[in-house]
Amino acid sequence: MTDRAEITMSPEAAKTIRKAAWAAIPRETGGILIGWRGGTTRLAVCVHTALVVEDPAAAHTTYELNRDRAQTALDAHIASQQDHNLGYVGEWHSHPAPQPPSPQDLCSLRASARLASGPVALVVPAVAPAHKGLTWHGRVAERRSRLRSIKIHAANPKEQRP
Repeated sequence: MTDRAEITMSPEAAKTIRKAAWAAIPRETGGILIGWRGGTTRLAVCVHTALVVEDPAAAHTTYELNRDRAQTALDAHIASQQDHNLGYVGEWHSHPAPQPPSPQDLCSLRASARLASGPVALVVPAVAPAHKGLTWHGRVAERRSRLRSIKIHAANPKEQRP
């Protein structure tokens, strides 16, 4: 196994994130990623499902994940699943402009990784309304390693508006 980091998203997870990102313009939106860790690399995160966790105070440059709402959504989803290997593997939030993760985004990812038992993913779909496009950005972090910039395996890394 290598130390190469990767995020693989199911088509359903990518569709959920893409639709929520476009619907939220001009604000950010976000939520949590559910899946499993492991695969071809030690830092692999496989995203099975993306859940939207609303932030009523979200603005053009801010989204804050409410941990209580996120935990409630996670618990309800996990309880409804047959696969007991599924669990929290990270977070996502949109940028309503073509921008990669911000320094604050990366700081939050590092904080989440310090609390987790394995790699934690951050997915940021950056919407470019003027060009009707979306670019996927991803990072993976773990408790005692440096932040990894990675490519996301989804239907299309650059996508057009649905």
